[in-house]
Amino acid sequence: MAPALLALCLSCYDPAVHDRVMVALDASGAAQVTVTTFFKKGDLTKGELPEKDRDEIQRVLDRYALGRDVWLAGFERAGARAVTHRLEGSESRPEAIVREAALDGVESLVAAMPDAIANIRLMAGDEPGRVVMQFIHIDVPEPVRVHRRRIQREIAAWSETFFTLSSRQCDLYDYLAVHPDRRRAAVGALVEPERIDEMLDPRETALVRGVLDGVEAMAAFSAAQERDDEREQPVIAGMSFSAFEPDFCVTLPEGAADVTASAGLQKSTEAADRETWCFERLATDDLLERVAPESDPPLSALEAGVPIASFSCRRYDDEAGVEARVWETILPRPVYELAWRQVTAPASGP
Repeated sequence: MAPALLALCLSCYDPAVHDRVMVALDASGAAQVTVTTFFKKGDLTKGELPEKDRDEIQRVLDRYALGRDVWLAGFERAGARAVTHRLEGSESRPEAIVREAALDGVESLVAAMPDAIANIRLMAGDEPGRVVMQFIHIDVPEPVRVHRRRIQREIAAWSETFFTLSSRQCDLYDYLAVHPDRRRAAVGALVEPERIDEMLDPRETALVRGVLDGVEAMAAFSAAQERDDEREQPVIAGMSFSAFEPDFCVTLPEGAADVTASAGLQKSTEAADRETWCFERLATDDLLERVAPESDPPLSALEAGVPIASFSCRRYDDEAGVEARVWETILPRPVYELAWRQVTAPASGP
């Protein structure tokens, strides 16, 4: 089970083209914006990438070369100043397109975004010197809108399959909770399923095989699963979910302190002089861990084969409960706030 379960629990999200927006604020409320489009590594002329990926990368490069880049057009709409841009790498082996610009305020970000799905503003907080950057979502990212009906069907199927796996996990945990002397054998059989028959009795074999079959069924939704026909891959297998289609990060002004952030915003762990916060991104494979039933230990921890002191598992009531949890996890929240204390507060937005 170990390799299969590990593949499900680790993200294999690797798009051909991916954007990252970095917004660096100063105390006046002005913003320095850097938008970087990253390309999957490979030579476009030597067949090192799948045809679909090559075509997607080439479309972006062509638009940039012809002066039709969507981000540069957005900077123009937003009245950006000091706009610069460059292609990193070569035409045959591109690495990234980097664009930089200065905006007078974060409100201008709405005009700069190719897909404006949220209003963004800075405002004074309830306490003196407190500043709040607020994101009010009015829609979901474009990939979810475009594929909504298919995603709905696939999320329903994913939830039904995952409910079966989680129920079988809880069945096994319930058994091990009252049979502590069988924990080592059961965990061993999960890690080395070829030894099930010699390690377990018939009842235990059914419980462990149920979990293994559930894990195998979930693999159908994983980007790590190999397929003879790429068209057989569920659309959600190649997707990731965040508040915005691009990665979106905010670097706070110098002197920002006492920072608070809504759920869905994470502090960057990359070394920097100023705090940076980014919207969380989840690939479909990451959902397994996020929506897994409350259990001790997590199912993925059993791969190590370490003896566990206790087993407990809180069940979902039905497939609908799983599906509701998935949608709650992948869709943007209506409002996000990033707040801090600033010695000199930026002017409030309109």
